[in-house]
Amino acid sequence: MTTIPRTTGDIPIVTLRTLLGATERNDGLEGASDPIDSETEQRYNEVVEKIRRETETVGSDVLITVQDREASLVQSRMAEIAEAGDALETGGLEAQFGEGAFGGDIWGWAKSLFDHIDQSEWHAIKRPSGSTPQTIADKGRIAVVGDWGTNLYGAPVSARSIIRTGTYEVMLHLGDIYYSGTESETKQRFLSVWPTGAAKLDRALNGNHEMYSGGFAYFDHILPRFNQDSSYFSLQNSHWLLIGLDTAHSDHDLDAQQVSWLKTTVQNAGQRKVVLFSHHQPFSRLDQQGPKLQSALADLLQGKAITAWYWGHEHD
Repeated sequence: MTTIPRTTGDIPIVTLRTLLGATERNDGLEGASDPIDSETEQRYNEVVEKIRRETETVGSDVLITVQDREASLVQSRMAEIAEAGDALETGGLEAQFGEGAFGGDIWGWAKSLFDHIDQSEWHAIKRPSGSTPQTIADKGRIAVVGDWGTNLYGAPVSARSIIRTGTYEVMLHLGDIYYSGTESETKQRFLSVWPTGAAKLDRALNGNHEMYSGGFAYFDHILPRFNQDSSYFSLQNSHWLLIGLDTAHSDHDLDAQQVSWLKTTVQNAGQRKVVLFSHHQPFSRLDQQGPKLQSALADLLQGKAITAWYWGHEHD
């Protein structure tokens, strides 16, 4: 049965005004548990500054993220507080915090969050059991979306469009659930709107935002939901070999074991044309990202073994 995607009500976005408003309200409150810890204040202000720079580029009142773990986790936690609705005000989609937020002590809350970030570990990567690709039909269509996990803007619209246009052989997400791929975000902003049943096979790649929260929701919720055994995989028919890579567990890179698996899989492709899918890109016009992937795949690229490569990550 095909599931018609739905939104789950107003999904709060955490903007620069949200971050500034939380501290401004806190400054006037009584009962803060401890004096402001200078390191906590500095780290929080650094998050604010990163969001400020992005806001100047993109504009306000939109879902803004930066390639930064602390900033993304701060936004995730603030959005979750806003969704809880405990003495919080809302202005459209923008999360605005009243006096009940953080128990009246944002600095104690921020210190606890940063301590958790410092002590947390990432989920272990899940690897394929072998290099034999899964077989797909010789004729079929593939639907691909990337940086899609918002349940805002075009995400539910594109999901409904994919359902309307019929059955696909594969439905693939190139990674990134915002702000940091927490369990609640994964359920509300990704799985709830995913066009379940629109394709014979659902697959999801790992993104840097999923890994900001340790990757636990991606590995423990998305992969089982999609009957996907590993975060990198291969699919083939008589003509094509499709390979999905995990470039996020080793940020913007591939570890030696994945590279070895990839080369073996490509070597066994025969006359099939090879198409790669990844979250991160091998080169960029915006920054210096990509050299690690270029180095890891140098033999395949120089040997022209790759017919095409689709990636996400960059929003411009």
